[in-house]
Amino acid sequence: MAIVIPQIKCASVRVDGDRVVVDLGDGRAVSLPWEAARDLGRHMVRLSQVAETIATAPKIADDQALLLRTGAPVAISGDPRVLDEARKLAAHDRDLRRIPSVPSRAVVGMPSLDRVPSPSKEPS
Repeated sequence: MAIVIPQIKCASVRVDGDRVVVDLGDGRAVSLPWEAARDLGRHMVRLSQVAETIATAPKIADDQALLLRTGAPVAISGDPRVLDEARKLAAHDRDLRRIPSVPSRAVVGMPSLDRVPSPSKEPS
């Protein structure tokens, strides 16, 4: 069973004994056993992360395209569709091609330090 809610202006969640009650603010409420509420919460968090990834994919592709144009060897997404779109943008986006490029030899990421033996001083 699916509950479709077109728009929620204000919802509240409260505990009523061993049940969790979601009050939708318009007289409707959903009462769930605590186990079901916990499982529903976990699924909602996971699915909200998926929805966020889908919603931010165009911005991530733009950012990745800029990194590709500048020669930075950094991937900010593991999604092949986003990376493919970023490659297309980097190759064909006219506005992106007009941005002055950063040389590909520019330092990207965390610098590392190498320990080199100090030159020995001979006693005089």
